[in-house]
Amino acid sequence: MITKSQKMMMVVLSGVVILAIGRFYFLQQKKNANPRNDLPNSSFPNIIFIIADDIGWNDYHFNGHPVLQTPHIDELARTGVVFNNAYATNSICRPSLASIITGLYPSQHGITANARAINARRGAYDFGLPPYAKRMNGLDTLPRQLSKLGYRSYQAGKWWEEGFANGGFDEGDKKPEGLFRHVTRMNVIGRETLQPVFDFIDKNSIDQNKQQPFFIWYAPQMPHTPHNPPEKFLAPYRGKASNEKIAKYWGMVTWFDDTIGQITAHLEARGLRDNTLIVYMADNGVSLEDIVENAGSADGKDSPHEMGIRTPVIFNWPSHWQAAQRDALVSNIDVFPTLMDLLQPSTAQASTTLQNLSGHSLLPSIVAGKQPQRTEVVGEGYLGQGKEVFDNPRKFRWIRLQQLPAQWKLIAYDDHHLELFNLTDDPDEKNNLSGESATAAVETELLKRLNEDLPER
Repeated sequence: MITKSQKMMMVVLSGVVILAIGRFYFLQQKKNANPRNDLPNSSFPNIIFIIADDIGWNDYHFNGHPVLQTPHIDELARTGVVFNNAYATNSICRPSLASIITGLYPSQHGITANARAINARRGAYDFGLPPYAKRMNGLDTLPRQLSKLGYRSYQAGKWWEEGFANGGFDEGDKKPEGLFRHVTRMNVIGRETLQPVFDFIDKNSIDQNKQQPFFIWYAPQMPHTPHNPPEKFLAPYRGKASNEKIAKYWGMVTWFDDTIGQITAHLEARGLRDNTLIVYMADNGVSLEDIVENAGSADGKDSPHEMGIRTPVIFNWPSHWQAAQRDALVSNIDVFPTLMDLLQPSTAQASTTLQNLSGHSLLPSIVAGKQPQRTEVVGEGYLGQGKEVFDNPRKFRWIRLQQLPAQWKLIAYDDHHLELFNLTDDPDEKNNLSGESATAAVETELLKRLNEDLPER
C-alpha cells in the first residue's frame, strides 16, 4: 500500500521530470521560433502604454473582483489578449518602470531602488539627483528604439529620471523647478487633466495619412496615494467596503479606469482607434499599508509575494488581433521585445535590438497562441539603503514556474532562508514547503535555475 507521503514524493518527482522536459522543449522552440505578424511595413500602429501605479493584480472586475467597477479596463481585456500570469521584475515603482522601458532586470540597468540614502538613520533620501538619472541617460530605451522607426513619443505622468529626454522621449511633462521625488507633475496628469495627452495625439494625427506614428507613456500616479477620489467615484463604494480607506482606494481604481475611457474615446473621435495598439499593465502590486487590507497575500508592494509583483498584461489591438486569454508566464521586460518584434520582424536592426534585451517576445503567443520562449519568470528586490545607485544590497530573489502538476514558486532571501509555495494548492502563499523532504527535489531545481537566471551577488 502506498502511503500519503510516498504519493506526494511521486508527484514531486514527476514534476521535476516535467520541468526538465519542458525546459528542453522550450529551448528547442526558441531556436526554431520565427514569429510573424500581419503588419505592413509601411503602416506602424500608434502605441499607448498605460501603466497603473500600485494596484492589486485581482483588483479589476474582469479579474473577478466582486465590487470594483473597471468598465474601460474590462473592455480592453474583453477585446484584447490578456496575460494574467504576468509579473514585475521589482515590487517598487522606480526599478520596475526602469525595467519596463529598458527590457532589463534591475541588476542589469542598475536602478535598484526608489531613492538614494543620504542619511538612512534619519530617514533622509535623495529622490531625483544623479547618478540615477544619469544612469538612464546612458541606457537604450523603448522610446529611443521607436524614434529610429519614425515615432514621436510623449511621457505623461510618473517618471523618475529627471527630464523626459533622459528616457529618449521627444516631449513630456515639464520638469518643475527644483528636484522632486518623481520629477514630474505627478498629481496633475490623470487627476486634474488629460489635455497634454490629447494635445499630443491631435498634433500628431492632423493628417490621417501621415507616415509618422506616435507613442505615449501614460503612467499617472493612480490609484497610488493620495487616495482622494471625487465623490462620484467614491459614493458607489460607501457601505460596500469594510472601512473608509478601502472605499477610497476602490474609488481611485475606478477614477483611474475613467481616465482610460477618456483616452480611448478621444482616439475614437479622431478616427485613430483601429490603428492604435494599447498595452496595459501595473508597475507593481497594491500597497497594503495604505489600504489596511486586501484579498489574497498578506504582503503587497515591496514584497516578493503575489500581491506585490503580479499584474495582468493586456495587448489590445482589436482590428488586428483576436481576443484571447493566455496562461503563459510573462515578465514586464517582455513588452519591449514584443513591440520590437512586431515592428521589425525581419530586419537586422530588430535582431540586434532583441539580442540585447533580457525579455522574450510575446508576439507568437499573441497572434498564434504559441507558448512563449520563457519557462520561468524571475525578479529581485533591494533594500534601497545604499549611498549610490549601484551599492544597494539585494534583499530577495524569486522564481515562479508554471508546470503541471503544480505551479511552484521559490523566494530566496538575502539571509539565505527560503520560501517554497505550491501556488496551485496555496495561491495566497500561506504554507511554506521549504525544507520538507517531499519537496526537496523541487526546491533544489528551482534554486539552481534561479541562480542561473539571477546569480547571487
